[in-house]
Amino acid sequence: MKKILGGIAIIFFALALVIIVRTITFKEPSIETFKNTEFLQSEQFKKYQKDLVAKLQKSITYKTVSYQDASLRDTKEFQKLIEFLKNSFPLVHKQLELKLINQFTLLYTWKGKNPELKPVVLMGHYDVVPVNEKEWSVPPFEGKIIDEYLYGRGTIDDKITVIGLLQAVEYLLSINHQPERTIYFSFGHDEEIGGVEGAKSVVSYLQQNQIFPAFVMDEGGAITIGMVPGVEKPVATIGIAEKGYVSIKLIATGRGGHSSTPPEDTAVTRLTRALYRLQENPFPYGLTDVQKTMFRYVGPNFSFVQKMAAANLWLFRPVIESILKKSDTGRASLHTTMTPTILKAGIKENIIPTEAEVVINLRILPGDSIESIINRIKKIIQDDNVRIEILPFSSEPSPVSGVEGEDGLGFQMIVKTIKTINSEYAIAPYLVLGATDSRYFKEITKNIYRFMPVYLNEEDMHRMHGNDERISLKSIQTAFEFYSIFIKNL
Repeated sequence: MKKILGGIAIIFFALALVIIVRTITFKEPSIETFKNTEFLQSEQFKKYQKDLVAKLQKSITYKTVSYQDASLRDTKEFQKLIEFLKNSFPLVHKQLELKLINQFTLLYTWKGKNPELKPVVLMGHYDVVPVNEKEWSVPPFEGKIIDEYLYGRGTIDDKITVIGLLQAVEYLLSINHQPERTIYFSFGHDEEIGGVEGAKSVVSYLQQNQIFPAFVMDEGGAITIGMVPGVEKPVATIGIAEKGYVSIKLIATGRGGHSSTPPEDTAVTRLTRALYRLQENPFPYGLTDVQKTMFRYVGPNFSFVQKMAAANLWLFRPVIESILKKSDTGRASLHTTMTPTILKAGIKENIIPTEAEVVINLRILPGDSIESIINRIKKIIQDDNVRIEILPFSSEPSPVSGVEGEDGLGFQMIVKTIKTINSEYAIAPYLVLGATDSRYFKEITKNIYRFMPVYLNEEDMHRMHGNDERISLKSIQTAFEFYSIFIKNL
């Protein structure tokens, strides 16, 4: 018995030793910074950095709103913004080639010195979501600055990317810089309603011209403040994968008639039963390769206990998953989600409807597919009187982009630029839960990264499609700094 207990003690001691050693030696991957940053101190750089604020302010005044009903689009506002860009960035429009895609999406080409190098695509969008002006405390299209914040629809989502990139290029052209590799700048006009006319058409154009970029960078992550539990310092979140998107309609049918003499089963009861079964059988949860990569980068910044869990996922994986499940965002990152959003049935209180329907929006985890989730839903519902329709506009989940080696060029460029700005910032590769225009580019490259060099806290996140959207002046300065360093080192 003593031998058995002694053996168990040795095993526990060895296990504890392994855990502690792995925790103590758990470090961030080594990341270099760029050295050629003396230009950041020049008066010319500071002038262009300051001018960016005024240009972003002016861009907000153009009401480039995308509505689900395309006939509501005010095309004059889109044309005005394009003219504003031409007037505000004269060197860009003199030295770069501009192609308009479907009238309003802009595709700029900046030829590189070395045609042997694969090009890159840097992208954003300038259309914005509608506003209810009565609910805003400041005018949404005036670009007012209050207490070090610029307010207006599109400040964060996503005119800062468009204006910030163009201002960085304008500055670099002013000091006679030419990139080594060709850079394409793609600025969409319909991202908020699916990007079919814009980004999707840009991809078709690039495909037709046999242009296959080394990587793409779009909006997505940001330099977050207080949003990663257990990490006090700012964390730069970089999207290396994106969930897929599909909406389905469940249509249940049944016998109609007068509500005083109902049949045993109706369209409504069949539909509610189907919804209940789906609610009780969610898609399975589990850490993906994206989360494992995230913990490898951000984990060393955790407190000791959390760091111990991140450094030893082989043992503490169930604990990590249970912690993530406690928040809506955490749960969503672990599995394919199903969310009922529209429910319809009946026309009068005493008439039994012959049809009842619900729209369910699904965000698909990498590893699942539209076909696999539809098959699973059919098996769960098990009712031939409930049919499934796939609604227009859908996309499969993206591949997971590289973070190391040749495939990780884009990721390493982003990380090096962030660390050059501030070496103390933590890095967190992550899974983008929403949808961006970059999803179309998976047809021409497997390496897509989603990052905006702006500071965001929890409050500002809720403002993006909500009321009083804003961007800090510090974010505007950092965006210009980031894009200038990034492009100069391409």
